[in-house]
Amino acid sequence: MKRQNRIDIVYFVKQSSTNDELKYSLRTVEKNWPCFRVWFCGGCPDGIKPDIMMRLNQSGLNKWEKVRNSIIAVCKNDEITEDFWLFNDDFFVMKKRKADFVPQYNGRIIDYVDRIKKRHHDSHSEYTVRLMNTIDALEKAGFGTLNYEVHKPMLINRAKALEVLERFPEIGGFRSLYGNYWQVGGENQHDMKIKELGAFDWENWEFLSTADKSFREGEVGKYVREKFKERSRLEL
Repeated sequence: MKRQNRIDIVYFVKQSSTNDELKYSLRTVEKNWPCFRVWFCGGCPDGIKPDIMMRLNQSGLNKWEKVRNSIIAVCKNDEITEDFWLFNDDFFVMKKRKADFVPQYNGRIIDYVDRIKKRHHDSHSEYTVRLMNTIDALEKAGFGTLNYEVHKPMLINRAKALEVLERFPEIGGFRSLYGNYWQVGGENQHDMKIKELGAFDWENWEFLSTADKSFREGEVGKYVREKFKERSRLEL
């Protein structure tokens, strides 16, 4: 297995002038997640400079098309390490990690869909429809349907990711497609996404993730900001 600190981190970054969640995510990475280089794919907020920037014009595309285009651009870039850690801008690494991080999933995709529908009066959204299509495509191809749509880093191999996208060109749920297609296994763990504004028992969690509002106004955002006050080397 390759050493974790020789593997790049890739963030898919939306076009915006500010992104405080990304700024604090980078602070947690610098302190707790050894890596080779940090890449941004997409946009770059003011006041932050990644090790390497890949700008993509994604205007006019829906969310899945943006994700797909970003993954393809990254995976066709031979300057990025063969394996890379896929991060979102709202991932916070709360405790020091070594090279022993294993893939993590959260139950089955259908259970995840049911939880989302329950929060939205038992109705489907574009996202849940895409997840249902992911289940259908995986089952028809003879694969499992574990839910890898969790808010934690995922180790991606560039060549393997391109094969997945070629096999399932119109299907969303990339993480679950990748994890089940390549049978990466891992640990069944709860998700780390906090949307609530009030306090929660997260102090022993190794990872946290926030919604925009919970980061700006909630106790979880306050907790992250207070814990990581030191600027990262990527802040201007």
